[in-house]
Order: sequence, then structure tokens, then C-alpha cells
Amino acid sequence: MAILEFLLHGASKESAKRTTMDMHQLSADLASIAQPLVKAALEAEVRSAAAEAWKEEAERALRTLLHDAELLRSVEPEGARLLEVLKQGLENPIPPDEEEIWEHAGEAGTVIASAWLQFLMLALRAQKELPLDENLLPPREATAEELWEALGGSFNSLAIGPYEATTIMRTFAEKIVAGSSGLDLPDGLSLDVRDGKRYVAQWR
Repeated sequence: MAILEFLLHGASKESAKRTTMDMHQLSADLASIAQPLVKAALEAEVRSAAAEAWKEEAERALRTLLHDAELLRSVEPEGARLLEVLKQGLENPIPPDEEEIWEHAGEAGTVIASAWLQFLMLALRAQKELPLDENLLPPREATAEELWEALGGSFNSLAIGPYEATTIMRTFAEKIVAGSSGLDLPDGLSLDVRDGKRYVAQWR
């Protein structure tokens, strides 16, 4: 039984390697995770803009017809057909292309990586090490509120918001961090994985 335990658990511990990750790799990994969320956000933005444009065009056309009885008579039924074509075009807008999606995903990866590292560095000024949750963030009550406000504000220019950014960090933890014994991050930061499930940030 002891040999079996070693083969099952000891070997897995040996295979869990520590990874060194520079800023470029960190940003690229986060961008790859962000891509589907960015795509969904951009597509939703396009649909929203199209719906608003249709509303404005329909209201403008209706006001014109109501104020001109002669025009109202002349546009039927051709006018109704043209309005339907306009409506279909605005309700089925051209989706963002892959280049645009990856451009925004790359920006999201860079901003999230930079904001997260800066957040950890500032939080570690007051303590030797920092326990992190499944989103690779410390307990809110253990960190100054100003840091949380700054972290949230850093996402304002992105196609995604704080909720999606948290999802990206959680996925990063599950897919990349959890399978290692930890990461050596830029600027002297270290992210350790303890007992296979606890994350702790500290200085190297």
C-alpha cells in the first residue's frame, strides 16, 4: 500500500514543477483566456448599438410619416419594405472580426497582468505573505479598500469588466497555476501552491 501511495501521490508531487513567468508570457496566457469573454462582450456591444440605431431610425421615420400625409400614402407598400430591410440590417449587424477580438483580448491580458501584479506588490508592503483565494486575490478585509478601488478602476478602458476579469484570473489559477508547485513572477514576486490547493503570494 505504501508503494502504491507513493506512485499515486508522490509521483504527482515530483511532476509538479515550478514555473518562471515573465510579463510577456503572463499577459499572453491571460489574453488567451480572455479571448472568448472579449468576443462575447464585443458582440453584445454591437447588438446593443444596432438596436439603439434601429430605434432612432424607426422613430425618425415615423415622425416624418405622421407629419406628411402625402408622403405616408406614397411610401406604401414600398416604404414598409424599405423599413423592414433597414430593420433587418440593424438587427443583424456585422460581428467584430478576429483581428479586433484578439486586439482587445491582448489589451485585456496586458492590463489585467499589470494591475494584478501591482495590486499584490502594494498589498505585500504590509505583510510578509498574502493568502489568495481561487481568483488569486486576497480576502477583501485583509487589504486596503483603496487598492480594490484602484484594481477595479484599471478595467474601465477594457471591453470586459471586473466580473470577467475575476473569471479570467480564476481560470488562470485552475489551468496554469494549480498544476505547478508555484510561479516565479515578474518584479520579484512569488506565487506558491501549498498542499496542492492553497495559493500564497510573497516576495522571492
